[in-house]
Amino acid sequence: MKSMLELNKYLSSLSKIKLDLSGNWKILSNVGKEWQGVITSEQPVVAITFMQVGNHVKWVKSERNNSEQLSVRFSFVKDNPNDKNMQMNYVVGDSADRCWTEVSSENYLSVLSNKNTFNTGEIRLLLVVDGSPKIELFSLFIQCGEIKIGRKGLWRLKDSIGESLVNPMKDILMCGRTGELNL
Repeated sequence: MKSMLELNKYLSSLSKIKLDLSGNWKILSNVGKEWQGVITSEQPVVAITFMQVGNHVKWVKSERNNSEQLSVRFSFVKDNPNDKNMQMNYVVGDSADRCWTEVSSENYLSVLSNKNTFNTGEIRLLLVVDGSPKIELFSLFIQCGEIKIGRKGLWRLKDSIGESLVNPMKDILMCGRTGELNL
């Protein structure tokens, strides 16, 4: 397996509702740029972010959410305005991850349209950073009606939905807040 998108075949038990992602790039003084956006849906959703570098993937679950909106941010931050070595930060709700990469130009900006529409229950590639290393940023959004909250406030899929899943998605969706996997 080479891509997170191949794991969609294991997610057929999750419901599908339409999501809209909209936002814009903003300048962060002279040390970076940030895409600030929001996911809007008919119902509250939670998210898992996936940051893939080569065959290695780090994942983080968002907080539980009681709103029909969830914030999304992608930022490129550098120590020096003329530097091509940048820290890529990826945040959905309060789930955050980051990775350093060297890009082709100090003015590098990943292509991301201002408006995207997709569904819950599907892993979606949101952004590719063509650097060294190459970074691919994915998300999986899940309706809050399909989760339950554990004693420490962490969410997981309801047993009736999660029991039909296979690994690695079963482990990701049924336990933990963060983790890693190799594809």
